[in-house]
Amino acid sequence: MRLPFSWIRLHLPAKETPEIVAEKLTQLGIEVDKIHEEGGEKVFEISLTPNLGHAWCMLGVTRELKALVDVPFTPPAIVSLPPKGDLPFELSLKVREDVPFYAARRVSGLKNGESPAWLKKTLEQCGLQSINLIVDVMNYVMMELGQPLHAFDANYIKNGIDVRFATKGENFVALDGKTYELSPHHLIIADQEKVLALAGVIGGEVGSVSLGTTDIIIEAAHFNPSVVRKQAKELGLSTEASKRFERGIDPQGVENALDRAVMLLEEIGGIKGLSEIVKIEHVPYRPKKINCRLSRIESILGLNLGVEQVGDIFNRLDMTYSWDGKDTFLVTAPSFRNDVNEEIDLIEEVAKIFGLQNLPKREARFSLSTVPHAPIFLLEREARQNLLGLGLQEWMCCDLIDPKKLALILNKEEMPGEPIHVVNPSSVELSVLRPSLLPGLMMCALHNYDKGNHDLASFEVGKIHFKRDEHMKEELMAAVLLSGHRFEENWSTTKEEVDFYDIKGIAEGLLSGMNVSEVTFKPHHHSLLHPGRQAAIMSGERLLGVLGEVHPSLLRKLDYPQRMYVLELSLHELYPLQKLRARMSPLPVFPSSTRDWTITLDKGISFETMEKAIQRLRPPHLESFDLKAIFVSDKLGADKQNVTFHFVYRGKEETLPQEVVDQEHNGLVDQLQKEWLG
Repeated sequence: MRLPFSWIRLHLPAKETPEIVAEKLTQLGIEVDKIHEEGGEKVFEISLTPNLGHAWCMLGVTRELKALVDVPFTPPAIVSLPPKGDLPFELSLKVREDVPFYAARRVSGLKNGESPAWLKKTLEQCGLQSINLIVDVMNYVMMELGQPLHAFDANYIKNGIDVRFATKGENFVALDGKTYELSPHHLIIADQEKVLALAGVIGGEVGSVSLGTTDIIIEAAHFNPSVVRKQAKELGLSTEASKRFERGIDPQGVENALDRAVMLLEEIGGIKGLSEIVKIEHVPYRPKKINCRLSRIESILGLNLGVEQVGDIFNRLDMTYSWDGKDTFLVTAPSFRNDVNEEIDLIEEVAKIFGLQNLPKREARFSLSTVPHAPIFLLEREARQNLLGLGLQEWMCCDLIDPKKLALILNKEEMPGEPIHVVNPSSVELSVLRPSLLPGLMMCALHNYDKGNHDLASFEVGKIHFKRDEHMKEELMAAVLLSGHRFEENWSTTKEEVDFYDIKGIAEGLLSGMNVSEVTFKPHHHSLLHPGRQAAIMSGERLLGVLGEVHPSLLRKLDYPQRMYVLELSLHELYPLQKLRARMSPLPVFPSSTRDWTITLDKGISFETMEKAIQRLRPPHLESFDLKAIFVSDKLGADKQNVTFHFVYRGKEETLPQEVVDQEHNGLVDQLQKEWLG
């Protein structure tokens, strides 16, 4: 926003203003005269946040400056001119909450034409073009006081002004020459026949002021900011008026702006006829009274301020107040401060006037240790964050378990070592240190099921303890348990039970999140798990963990009526495989080409075998591939299956021609068929 410095100089002490403004606004000690070219006009270019609607005018900026530097302020003298002659007109206001106040006045016998040089110059400094005297005066008052005004040619208005919502399909030709189709939620200014303006946004071609206009009706109103913003955004319009209405204007300054416009028209153009002010107030203005505690100000700002010092700041901001004699100010916010609504807003104003640069800077009350975290601690924290990110709930089970339950769930061959018995246990049920996280999780699942919690998705990160080669050992593990339904049933989803691929997906998500990639899933034979629904997580020949469905016979012994899936992973074994830095690849520039391929294979061929073959024979431009579908049928045979792969080809330097893609794809398919089918 651009504002002329001359207006501010007129209303603040002239001798002090350049130095004060330079010191307070630039904080560089540079005189305002040296910021601009010698002899040039002084113009402020100000960027404001949306909450500072009160500063979108010369008056608002001057108020801020006078409060900041604590100098006298002389606002422009405005009087309401008495009516001249008999100029009646009707005003109808059919909306209440969305137009709290509306005022209008009719003026006749104006000498319209070109504006005087000072008025043109001021508007140009504000970034506006001069049009004619009437329009220029409306724009000048808006830039001076922050209240948008609009003038209608009275000769085009039939039977008065009607403020209402549009009807469906009603059209409106705006001053920009475009036709807009209106909806019932659009607030408009109209007469009995046509739309004259979109309230708070833009006027219409019909009823607009021209050089020949001598008889006008001036509108000044307080519109609901949300209504103005909604219709301006919906229709793609943003005007100087809408910007101010959206941010909130001074509800007590509407009539004052109307009087200011009439004064200027009388002074510059002369007025022969002037009506009474016709106004309707549906929502009377009620000043905002806010409690502000001195102790709260001092606590937030870290200052010891007295009552007089804070009261002086409120006075400089045109805020009246009363003091309860103990700790609380009752502050009345001025009508033009729409951004002041709560105690914290008042504290912000105190900080602003006191000077944010003057707030004390305290030394930190603690210092970080120079000793780095243990790597295994960081790994534990990372695993926990990843599992929480996968939507699991963390459980914390006891390190001590029942030896009978341990023997029921795990065979000695499946344990990492011999169980460690406590010397003086509090009970037999808590007499052995856990050699695995799974027994504790499974006992918690039983407890939850008995309490009515049937859908479980939980994890634990903790240590296990065992004895190996006469040495006591502990190892950090991560375990996951799934049971019940994947989602709650609602109108868009049905209840589906979790399966093997859910627990495998969590394992893959955890490994990927921890930047571990070189792992494989291979068939396994863990006694705890279903023989056909389990897998070992391997890195070469190193066993990282196991996952799968708990054996049905064990669930029957535990009297657990639904399927259960578990995962246990050694973080100690995982640690050396973690890549500390992820390698990022640029996003692809050229489009891809895709191919699907279906082949009939023996069921005994695993996906791992297929994947390794494709990786080995991978052509240069094959970007990625995945398993798309598996189809089995009696027609294929009991030991046969149709496997469909999806391939993505992409060039790094150019868009691949179809011939190149076909050549590479057909060559890959031929080699795979020879390898798998012979």
